[in-house]
Amino acid sequence: MLTIDIGNSRIKWVSFQQGEPVNHHALEYSADTFDSVISRLGLPVNGGRVMVSLVAGTSFKSRLVTLLNKNKRYNISFAKTRVKQCGVTNSYESPEHMGVDRWLAMIAAFQSPLKAAGEAVCVIDCGTAITLDIVDGQGLHLGGLIMPGLKTMREALVAKASRLHIDDEAGADISGILSLASSTENAITQGCAQLVLEGISGIVERHKRNIKSSLRCIITGGDGEWVSRGLGQENDYEPLLVHYGLRLVANESR
Repeated sequence: MLTIDIGNSRIKWVSFQQGEPVNHHALEYSADTFDSVISRLGLPVNGGRVMVSLVAGTSFKSRLVTLLNKNKRYNISFAKTRVKQCGVTNSYESPEHMGVDRWLAMIAAFQSPLKAAGEAVCVIDCGTAITLDIVDGQGLHLGGLIMPGLKTMREALVAKASRLHIDDEAGADISGILSLASSTENAITQGCAQLVLEGISGIVERHKRNIKSSLRCIITGGDGEWVSRGLGQENDYEPLLVHYGLRLVANESR
């Protein structure tokens, strides 16, 4: 099985054999570079079913199908957010308004061996936007939050403050995210990064008290690794969470 996750700024594919990931690759893209990026992703040719998570907009759907067909991939399914699926019940009155990547991440986290049976789980996906969702031990989605990701936050600040400038490389350095900065570039990045970490930490602690039960945090997304390292609470980092969700949905729909 081949799974493809098309987010707001990145495309990632994972190849599964006997339920386990054996290969994967990811690249950033834009509307103009979408076709060329797909061709450079090194998608496996031929094979079985393709499961896709697409939040980038419907205009990309037909383009992706055309490109996959060129790779002799014809059995293509696009995941959709449901009222209930794989043991998880959605809290949204209109489930279709929830990004399918959030839904898939919740499904994978709820079914994950990383958490104990009956344990609530907090799913944190760190990308262009950061989403945080809590699912209780019975699979009920208690709700979620959406906030700007690190890159989005940095770019918004620079766009609104004409005298602030960041170099793409210098501004991307988050190695000292828990320290004070000695340059404008690092002050912006570290300030935004620490805001992300402290914000997530405070939200998790507050809701852990509210639900009055054990809460396992599982983190994913392009910025997930440094968030996982910098977060004060115990957590697990799973970069393929959405893809595990796609695999679970595919298995249920057989």
